[in-house]
Amino acid sequence: MTKNIYWTLSANVKDKKIDHLKAFLSEVLRKTQTEIGCLNYEFWFSEDEKKLYVFERYANCESCLNHIRNVSEDLPNFFDCVELDPIIILGDVTVPVKAVFDKMNASYVNFFKGYTA
Repeated sequence: MTKNIYWTLSANVKDKKIDHLKAFLSEVLRKTQTEIGCLNYEFWFSEDEKKLYVFERYANCESCLNHIRNVSEDLPNFFDCVELDPIIILGDVTVPVKAVFDKMNASYVNFFKGYTA
């Protein structure tokens, strides 16, 4: 069983916000590279750059919460650039983690079985 917490999200990029969004993502990426327990922090765009896809993975719930504290002041800039689709949280999350993501209408799924190489 893994203690990792993952999430995937997608979002529509608002009109004329792609350049601002790319600059924002570059800055927040720099900021998160020092976070202990941040295992993946990846951004992907559709070919037409109208859709953003994000994959994040954290070692455990505490590292997930540390990340949220680290970027919380930056989130209004993110939401200014995108219209968020529903978020899917993978992992056995704690009540404090759910409290954060419930505000974004997240869905939660629990680990069944598998492995990570």
